[in-house]
Amino acid sequence: MKSHTYTLDLQWTGDLGSGTSSTQAYSRNHAISAVGKPELLGSSDPSFRGDAQRWNPEELLVASLAQCHMLWYLGLAAASGVVVLDYSDQPVGSMIEESDGGGQFIEVTLNPTVLVAEAEMVETAKELHGPAHTKCFIARSVNFPSCIPRRSWWPPMSDVHKLIVDVDTGIDDSLALLYLLASPEAEILGIASTAGNVPVEQVAANNLNWLALCGAPDIEVALGAREPLVIPLRTTEETHGPQGIGHAVLSDSGRKLSVRTATDLWVDLVREYPGQLTGLVTGPLTNLALAIRREPDLPSLLKRLVVMGGSFNYPGNTTPTAEWNVSVDPHAAKEVFDAFSVVPAHRRPIICGLNVTESIEMFPEHVRRLAEAAGSTPEEIISPDDGPDVRSSASNSVIRHMSDAIRFYMEFHREYDQGFLAHMHDPFAAAVALDPRLATLKPATVDVETESPLLIGTTVADWVGHWKREPNADVAVSTDPAEFFDRLVHRVGKFARAVG
Repeated sequence: MKSHTYTLDLQWTGDLGSGTSSTQAYSRNHAISAVGKPELLGSSDPSFRGDAQRWNPEELLVASLAQCHMLWYLGLAAASGVVVLDYSDQPVGSMIEESDGGGQFIEVTLNPTVLVAEAEMVETAKELHGPAHTKCFIARSVNFPSCIPRRSWWPPMSDVHKLIVDVDTGIDDSLALLYLLASPEAEILGIASTAGNVPVEQVAANNLNWLALCGAPDIEVALGAREPLVIPLRTTEETHGPQGIGHAVLSDSGRKLSVRTATDLWVDLVREYPGQLTGLVTGPLTNLALAIRREPDLPSLLKRLVVMGGSFNYPGNTTPTAEWNVSVDPHAAKEVFDAFSVVPAHRRPIICGLNVTESIEMFPEHVRRLAEAAGSTPEEIISPDDGPDVRSSASNSVIRHMSDAIRFYMEFHREYDQGFLAHMHDPFAAAVALDPRLATLKPATVDVETESPLLIGTTVADWVGHWKREPNADVAVSTDPAEFFDRLVHRVGKFARAVG
């Protein structure tokens, strides 16, 4: 067994309410269950705040990661100084220390792939949480505070983000998927594949193979549009490699594609989860446009849409004015932005364009930090002086494949005089889908040029109402790249450590 000790100061800002014990609160949220004596979980005295209570070392706590996503008890335990014993010899998650201007607090990230070695513990988990939830975390000997610090970034169970992810998996799409898999508040209900960086069949294969490499559950992966709505398809293997994943070579997962098309997936999921589903699109908007044609109410059924695409008051990366995703299918982008003009202001799509995402510059040091967080050996060094055949020898399989993909991306950027770095457009959009506060947003009326040979694919934002049309999007205009990369390193690094 491996121990992981976290010690941080945390300002207590509330209690559970009069007469409410931590045991009752957790039971009400279906967050944890105890084997043995539930009274060991905490004090029923609401004035007993900011202190810790020792659990019986012989008792086991079983919590279903598949059910809970964000387990409050680990955050509380971490705040008071905890030794967590993990029976699978893997880390249970990561933490980020930040400040909200009123004191220090912590963000706790759990890894959703921690497995239980002992068969009887799996059976206990099934009994407590149902047969579908067999991936569990088991801990004992925990110092535990008896009251919950009220922090908005610790989401209650209702704040888990149900997602449909639409991608053209490439390199940065790959890291976006890893970020979501590493985020306990993310519940991916389906992945739609669309042609873009590479043909759609290769995109779908990449999605399935990344899921298998990460030990992810059988998330539904659907095949989407092979061609844009109007213009011929262009792909960009020179940017992402012949298979879309740079120098990485992923084994065939053997997993099967969904019998549903990507269009069906979009329509079926928004109807099944009205007002609950967040859509994240990091490729061309073809699948979504086709889904809206089939279900015109889709924009109103979706909780929110986050798009990586466009460029606002900033040069393009495909033509002088157009960004890649929009330029591949400008007609689809226009249809989508027009369709979302009906949604209320708090549900306007968030658009992450090049004006912000090109500030998300990944350098070799970020890869080194990721590998270090994953416990990978030897030290992961991507050097601009490396020869063309150099590949990662990382002991961690996720780091090894990710590093080889990113190395290709950095080489591409250097070839086009942008430096030995990689713009991580899509992981940033994924992070914003989970926490929009990562970006400063500005409302605008967004339209797309579809006719001019000179400007086709250009996104145009009316910031001040020249067109006399209400805003149909919230455009990201700034962010803190360092904060994003801190989250990426903590989440993906610790997730990779758990996967191995």
